[in-house]
Amino acid sequence: MAEAARVDAEEDQKYGKGQRGDALPAELARRESRLKKIRAAKAELEREAKQRAEQEKAAVEARWEERRRQEQEQGKRLGGRPPQAPDPEQAQPDGKAQRNFTDPDSRIMKDGASQSFVQGYNAQAADAERQIIVAASLTQQTNDKQPLVPMLERVQQTTGRWPETRRRRRAISAEPM
Repeated sequence: MAEAARVDAEEDQKYGKGQRGDALPAELARRESRLKKIRAAKAELEREAKQRAEQEKAAVEARWEERRRQEQEQGKRLGGRPPQAPDPEQAQPDGKAQRNFTDPDSRIMKDGASQSFVQGYNAQAADAERQIIVAASLTQQTNDKQPLVPMLERVQQTTGRWPETRRRRRAISAEPM
């Protein structure tokens, strides 16, 4: 018993009270936690790839059923190759698929001004003549084309009227092009 007490006292002095001495150093623990995050991100990318393949397979099967229906209606076989469905079990993430650990909703986008790539969002803001923000949004889309109509609709909801252009003061149509 005296030997065990002596070893415990030495270990307490060397590693700290209640520590066994076999815990991972902080640097390795960070590596382990980072590896755990990487594995989780990889699993999520694989799950998304499988989900996309399942959706594509369902769409192909619907096209296949439509093709069979048309063949029965016409009484003859349609030309061309039949649609091929992917196997969801064999689905793999795209080689360029990525996941951000700190902000998974952000995307890598090209910055128009510097022509470099940044991890972030595309911010939209509409202001009145007196620099009062009347509508704002964040998107993951890299350009401003898709968010334009929703932004105009937000301005109309906020102000009760459609915005005007600065040059000719004519109303902007919010009809999709």
